[in-house]
Amino acid sequence: MTRREIPRTDASSVQNQEAITTGLPSDLLKWVGGVADTVVSDDLAKLVVQTEVDNRTHKLKTILTTWESQQNEERELRTRFAKWVLGALMVQMALVGRTTISGEKV
Repeated sequence: MTRREIPRTDASSVQNQEAITTGLPSDLLKWVGGVADTVVSDDLAKLVVQTEVDNRTHKLKTILTTWESQQNEERELRTRFAKWVLGALMVQMALVGRTTISGEKV
């Protein structure tokens, strides 16, 4: 595969580079290291691959975060339900009392 250079006409000189970076907002300027004269097709291919990896990573993080919150909510519900069941069993034991196998009260 051969490298094909794609010329950038908007940044052919240092003055054009300064003019381009001067118009950027300050929060974007920290991400701009400079404006290159040419962009090669390999750079674009790497950018596409990196974007795909970033998208998959974001998707996986979102799925894991959602799964974790669902598990935590389910655990809380099970804990609450278990406490109610144990409380009901204790009340039942207190009201009914102990009985022997023959059914007579002790």
